[in-house]
Amino acid sequence: MELMEILKQLVEEGKTVIVILHDLNHALQYADEIVLMENGGLKQCGTSEEILKSGVLEDVFRIHINILQDKYGKEYYCFSSRNE
Repeated sequence: MELMEILKQLVEEGKTVIVILHDLNHALQYADEIVLMENGGLKQCGTSEEILKSGVLEDVFRIHINILQDKYGKEYYCFSSRNE
């Protein structure tokens, strides 16, 4: 979390930061733009909101996403496996 806050601060200072993440929570909470890959190819790119609304995460990772919100309005993402 500390590293993510440092990277966020660099972006606020006008720096370009590119990070490869495998943690969906961190990607959804911190990234301005997400590039989602599947099988080595580009699947979709967009903002966290666009990626969430598209349903592509559920398809690629075969999961359900539940969005929870605390009393301050901060969103948290809970993932559960999808039985197919």
